[in-house]
Amino acid sequence: MLSISIYNLMIKEAQTYQEFKSLNNRDILDFPLHVPMGIDMLDFLEDTFDKYYKLVVRIINNQDVENKDINIETIKELGKILINILKCFRNGNIADAYLEFEKKMAEFEKLLPIVNIKGEEFFRMRKEKNLERISQFYPLPPELRYLSGAMRFSIPGYTCFYIGHSKSVCKKEINNVGSIVKVKLKDDVTFKLLDLTFREDMNNGGENESHLIMLWPLIASCYLDHFYCLLGKRVCKPRDIRFNENYVIPQLLTTYIRRKRKDIEGIRYYTVKDDSLEIFGKGENDMRNVVLYVDSSSDKSYDEFIDKFEWEKPLNVSE
Repeated sequence: MLSISIYNLMIKEAQTYQEFKSLNNRDILDFPLHVPMGIDMLDFLEDTFDKYYKLVVRIINNQDVENKDINIETIKELGKILINILKCFRNGNIADAYLEFEKKMAEFEKLLPIVNIKGEEFFRMRKEKNLERISQFYPLPPELRYLSGAMRFSIPGYTCFYIGHSKSVCKKEINNVGSIVKVKLKDDVTFKLLDLTFREDMNNGGENESHLIMLWPLIASCYLDHFYCLLGKRVCKPRDIRFNENYVIPQLLTTYIRRKRKDIEGIRYYTVKDDSLEIFGKGENDMRNVVLYVDSSSDKSYDEFIDKFEWEKPLNVSE
């Protein structure tokens, strides 16, 4: 294969032609995927997956790029499977939805982009101002697991630890104001992550890029955000949201990893709070988060997790 990024060619094509605009009037490759008010999420996803499939077909057929790794039928199949799983979930067949997800993930497992992180620095932010104790930034301990609510990759009652690659991404997640602390992995600590972000692999082509392109429907399903007005891109969320349907696939992914791939210790992903996301952003333009799975089955395992990090003094963050 030539050392060329097929995904970059796809980005240029999507930016050029109206047929690759989503139902939110943005390019279908633009993350996050804003689902407009009045449009059913499944209709939005089906439209997005169909246009993505056609985009891949066009690039492979029309560009002078050797490609023997991207199976376009895999892309179509994965999109259909995810839609069916969401329909199953809607009908109350939650166990069946997960079992179908687990079955198909086993088939696609060889495509999963796995990375190891070591010695990296991150930031952890809380909404409360003037926090001074490092322990106030820890994940919830076992005795407080009842406070663990549903988040994008978190299941109620199960503690996860969310950290960001930059102060900027933390501020976006917490709406700019609060307290922040820098955390660093200790020198002897390594975490194995499922990486749902498009980094250097997408710039120079190769096997990893092909895998990410084929897994795109799954990855995109983790970047859905609801209730956007088309005019002005305003967020128009209802006052009381009891169920976030856009969390279904990410939470099924977490469940799968915890059941079948316990060697994977977390997921790296983009924030959905950045409307102008730079997928290759660096420094303070790095909009990647990491969620780490916490073993809070005992006080000992919880303490061992906390001890994997070096914690600096907390600071206030303001707009």
